[in-house]
Amino acid sequence: MLENRLRLEALYAAHPEIEEEQIRAPIVIAGLQRTGTTFLHRLLASHPKLRWLAAWEALSPVPRPGPDRRLRQARLAERALRYLSPTFFAIHPVEAEAPEEEVLLLDYSFRSTVAEATLRVPSFSRWLEGADQLPAYRYLERLLKALQWQRPRERWVLKTPHHLEWLDALLNVFPDAKIIQTHRDPTRTLASFCSMIWYGRAVFSDQVDADEVGRDWERKTLRMVTRGREVREALSSAGDPRACQFLDVHYQDLMKDPDGTLERISAFADLAWSDSDRQQLERARNHNRQHKHGVHRYSLKDFGLSEQRTRERFASYVERYAIPSEG
Repeated sequence: MLENRLRLEALYAAHPEIEEEQIRAPIVIAGLQRTGTTFLHRLLASHPKLRWLAAWEALSPVPRPGPDRRLRQARLAERALRYLSPTFFAIHPVEAEAPEEEVLLLDYSFRSTVAEATLRVPSFSRWLEGADQLPAYRYLERLLKALQWQRPRERWVLKTPHHLEWLDALLNVFPDAKIIQTHRDPTRTLASFCSMIWYGRAVFSDQVDADEVGRDWERKTLRMVTRGREVREALSSAGDPRACQFLDVHYQDLMKDPDGTLERISAFADLAWSDSDRQQLERARNHNRQHKHGVHRYSLKDFGLSEQRTRERFASYVERYAIPSEG
């Protein structure tokens, strides 16, 4: 990470025109994990006018001198992960040339949830919750400018659940962002994500405490939706026009009626699709069809959690956004 930070400063020094790049009205998917965010992200990323972060760029956002080997190295990393944890791909496909979360770019500021999603680091988790996220988002903008300069497009489409906890910092740096918050029955969301965390940590450790994963991420997931709601309600109470820059999308709507849901999202984001664009969209949908890499099976009980407790703890969130039950 430090090497990439140094390379970024060298790139800016060699090409000061990068500072003039503008990140205009990015489309930001900021829902909880396991609510259809990856599927939606990849559908929107098929639009030719939208810029998205490729996984290989996230791993190495700044080119090195000489032949560019970043894509080749990312493909090797993809094959290694497939070998180490083939089950993980049924949960969250990680492909070198596919759209990836910019939480990996926030990691260059040492202020992202990447570490706690893959390792047991309770002291870091506590520190992160109290850390100022504004410097990380300002550095994210700096990285996005450099990436946009390398491969220009009109607008960015971004996605990571990390944003939900830090909407205030996000809007401070990207005040014209169009934010899509996805929602799903938390008993399904939490169980699915705990399973994803368990498999992710199992790549790096042979001792993963499932009950601890459940306790930690139940608390953190509740914190995320609470923080997100507080920011949105504060904007509304203050009469801030940015309160209108949010669109709520239910997982079941996205799965049952992807075309209608995408039309609603496109109208909200001022995004038009030509006939050829829609052909690209259909190819993206086929490539990212559900269960392509296998069926992901999960249960709250596997992580020491109960459906009743989860429904009680998330009741106000479910009521506020009228989230249908999948039980």
